[in-house]
Amino acid sequence: MPIKLPSEKIVTKTAEAVQAAVQANHFGVMQVHNLKETMRFAMKLWFRGMQGGLKNQIDCIKAFSETDFTEDLKKFDMPTLIIHGDDDQIVPIGASAHASSKLVKHPTLKIHPGASHGLADTHKVQLNGDLLAFLKT
Repeated sequence: MPIKLPSEKIVTKTAEAVQAAVQANHFGVMQVHNLKETMRFAMKLWFRGMQGGLKNQIDCIKAFSETDFTEDLKKFDMPTLIIHGDDDQIVPIGASAHASSKLVKHPTLKIHPGASHGLADTHKVQLNGDLLAFLKT
C-alpha cells in the first residue's frame, strides 16, 4: 500500500506553525538569555520538528495524549528518575511528573524551576548532574 504524503501546502503550513510556536516561546526558547544561543536553540527545535514527519508527530501526540499509562507505571519496581521543568507548556507537570511519581514504587522526582519542555537543551548541566547522581545511587 503506497504511503500518502502530505501536500507541499500542508508541509509549508506545518513548518510555519513550528516557526511561529518557537517565536511565541511555546518551547521555552527565550529562557536562553544570549541572543546567538537563543537563535541556535530555536533553529535546533525547528530542525527536530521538521525531521520527525508530520504523520509521525501527529500519531505520537495522539498516543501520548490518549493512552493511560497508569497500570504500566504501577509495574515499575526499580528506582525510577522522573525529571520535569515547572514551566513546561507542552506537558502539564501535574498530569505527568507528579502523577507518575505517585505510581512508581521507587521514584526520584527532580523538578527544575523555570525549565521548559526543552530542558535537555536549556538545563543541560543540571540534567546531567541529576542523571549522574541518580546512577550513583
